Amino acid sequence: MGGKGEHHYDFGALRALGLITQAGLSFCVPLVLCIIGASFLRARFGLGQGIMVAGIVLGLASGVSGFANVLRTMERVSRPPSPGAGQREKGEKEGEDFHAG
Repeated sequence: MGGKGEHHYDFGALRALGLITQAGLSFCVPLVLCIIGASFLRARFGLGQGIMVAGIVLGLASGVSGFANVLRTMERVSRPPSPGAGQREKGEKEGEDFHAG
């Protein structure tokens, strides 16, 4: 009764919630920061409305890019591992370690 390592918790739902939160933030944060930056530039240097449009477009572009990166990560994480994913490449020796210096 009560051996070490007996409890196994599945954090799949928590991981999914984290990825969804990250996806939302990766879209919203760049947009908000670009709008704030454009507003600052407009107030500080007396620039016209064009700087606000440029800030919004830049924020949307970077937000969409970040969102797409998170979606790619979510897709890669949810994909089941390929059959030979844990095997060594052909020609690698058992004791060989690339990062050992």
